[in-house]
Amino acid sequence: MTERLVEALFPANERGDVLALLDDYAGQETERVRWAVLKFVDGDVARLYEALDLANLDFRDALMRADFGEVSAHLQWASAVLDTARP
Repeated sequence: MTERLVEALFPANERGDVLALLDDYAGQETERVRWAVLKFVDGDVARLYEALDLANLDFRDALMRADFGEVSAHLQWASAVLDTARP
């Protein structure tokens, strides 16, 4: 589902780079943290580096910055993004 979120949030010419950068994060709670990063950067590739640095320092900080403190918050956010992105 990460790929679908990237498709919904970034222009086509940036998606490959975004996915490659996200693949560099393989710490704890990988999917949840990657989605937190996507929420935090709000489609801005330049902010992606900062967000991934934060996640690599302490994944919990990335989760809190994205308001993903509740275990299912990332699922609710992803569902809303994908629902909005549907034609």
